[in-house]
Amino acid sequence: MPIALAQEKSVGASGNPVCAMASSVTAGSLLVALIAVKSTSSSVVSIADTLSNRWVISGNSYSASNELSELWIAFSPSGGANTVTATMSLVRDTCMNVSEWTGMAGAQRIGNGGQSDNPSGTAHQSGPETPYPNGESLLIACISAGSGMLPVTLNTAPKFTALTDFTQTTSVFRGAYRIVQPNPVAEQAAWTASVAGASAGILRCFAALRNPARGPNPPAGKGATW
Repeated sequence: MPIALAQEKSVGASGNPVCAMASSVTAGSLLVALIAVKSTSSSVVSIADTLSNRWVISGNSYSASNELSELWIAFSPSGGANTVTATMSLVRDTCMNVSEWTGMAGAQRIGNGGQSDNPSGTAHQSGPETPYPNGESLLIACISAGSGMLPVTLNTAPKFTALTDFTQTTSVFRGAYRIVQPNPVAEQAAWTASVAGASAGILRCFAALRNPARGPNPPAGKGATW
């Protein structure tokens, strides 16, 4: 079954964002939560949903001007109507996008890089991620920027497809994805901001085929990244 975006939704809050998914989740799919916060003094304590799925942090990126991007995953979730809540360490303007991906039964994290280089100009890029060479892969990027510095384009060729943008007062979120065929070549997400300044970006790669070198999925918790 090919990888496909089943649904996605972006929300914002001054504090803990809550995302009620529009459609029921398909059991065994992949759920992804992308978080963008203006202040690095706040971070994601945990993510939970009404289906009691286990959420695991996959990585984060900080900028020099206090932006934060975090990416969380729920592998092989239960099916049904679902509402996702992110608990933040402090009350700050926070954006969140939750997406569901089918064709990802038994999904595993692939790759070892993907943080932003956090430049201060208008041209930005993530670190590289290498897709799975023997199966289809899903690349997901999360970008956080301050007010007035909306990341206007994702300019990697072939281009990424944007998720729903969201602005919550001082926080700006842009997420994007790319589905790639078996490919051992490293990929990067690049974006151009409308105003010069630092932003935080993160890129992660997932594949439906198990990567034996990674072992089983880790238990939920802030300590383990995947």
